Amino acid sequence: SILLVDDLSSELDNKNVDRLIDLMLSQKKQIFISTTDQKIRIPTNEGKMFHVEHGLVEEQSV
Repeated sequence: SILLVDDLSSELDNKNVDRLIDLMLSQKKQIFISTTDQKIRIPTNEGKMFHVEHGLVEEQSV
């Protein structure tokens, strides 16, 4: 199954963002997260991060 999360940090503080990310990762599902907060880091080496700006997609280091 797939989990889609839009604008993860818009309504949560950093502590709860981290808690939610940990919970999502424990579910062993494919996860897509969108956010405007560039400070969010996913604690796994299995993921990929992309930056999208003006229609251009660029892979970022995790």
